[in-house]
Amino acid sequence: MTVLWHTHTFCQGLGSDPSCANVVVVVVVVVVVVVVVVVVVVVVVVVVVSLNLIIEETEIKEGIGPTT
Repeated sequence: MTVLWHTHTFCQGLGSDPSCANVVVVVVVVVVVVVVVVVVVVVVVVVVVSLNLIIEETEIKEGIGPTT
């Protein structure tokens, strides 16, 4: 919030400067991309862990894998 507020105040000080608007757009895009990447990584990790658990359970049931 503080960064956005400072950016907003900074832009108001400059008036309607297109380069300032570009900086804000770039910052927003970077934040969005970072959030999307984090979400994708979390989803992939959850799916991989779930698949591993399912595979381990199946192997134990069929007597293929090591029994714990």
